[in-house]
Amino acid sequence: MYQSDESLSQGQAARDLRDLVSRDWLRPYGETKGRFYAPGPKMLAIREDFAGRATPLRDPYAGFAMK
Repeated sequence: MYQSDESLSQGQAARDLRDLVSRDWLRPYGETKGRFYAPGPKMLAIREDFAGRATPLRDPYAGFAMK
């Protein structure tokens, strides 16, 4: 999907994904045609940091009584 979305050759896409795996941004699962990628340690750390700083949204309708 990445290859077609970015109009890359198979070699370019494979190189990019290998580079992201080697830098811990992605974690590969499976082999050859069944391979897929999930967030790696670096991406998970960013997600956890963001989740720790996010605050819940305020309910704009709190305080209004339904009749």
